[in-house]
Amino acid sequence: MQRIGLFGGTFNPVHTAHLELAQCALEQLELDHLFWIPCKPWQKAGQAIESGEHRSAMIRLIIGNDDRMSVDTCEIDRQGDTYTIDTIDEFRNRLPDAEIYFLMGSDQWTNFHTWKAWEAVLKATHLVIVT
Repeated sequence: MQRIGLFGGTFNPVHTAHLELAQCALEQLELDHLFWIPCKPWQKAGQAIESGEHRSAMIRLIIGNDDRMSVDTCEIDRQGDTYTIDTIDEFRNRLPDAEIYFLMGSDQWTNFHTWKAWEAVLKATHLVIVT
């Protein structure tokens, strides 16, 4: 069974701590692949956020030639507001036999209970809280 990680975030900007976290997750969780998913931060309306295209390009630069990682733009490409459960469902459809690990910062864990379909996220993934 393939083990994949979903690493979502605004990545505005992406930085070396993000990369270190991704590399650590790949190794410690024994992931086959890690998908970086720049989000469409509808909840940050009014804040200065670079375009999805620009943030995706920055992620590609920091990943470099590491073929264990890639950028997936499903959230910024999706019409309307998008939620984590939508992305998880999309990956479940794409890779139905994969074991999914969802990486989340501890800052998001504190309000996780307010997320849309948070219970479904728990059931559909292995939640990995990063401090």
